[in-house]
Amino acid sequence: MYLLVYKFGGSSVADAAGLQCAAGQLAASAASGYHIIAVVSAQGKTTDRLLKSTAELTAHPSCRETDQLLATGEQASAALLAMALQ
Repeated sequence: MYLLVYKFGGSSVADAAGLQCAAGQLAASAASGYHIIAVVSAQGKTTDRLLKSTAELTAHPSCRETDQLLATGEQASAALLAMALQ
């Protein structure tokens, strides 16, 4: 059994059509017998918007809180992709 790792960038999961396309690729590979790992970025310009919001609040943001904030974009993409696969 082979393992396939897919990486979907922000523009490829930016909208419902992109998420459905990614889900289709994953489903097709899984149906062919592959084990799948999917890595997703935050949708579209989400990371840029979050960093802009951070910069508006403070010139010296905490690395810990910045990491937590940016992870929310990736978590949202992962949840949406999981929904598209169901």
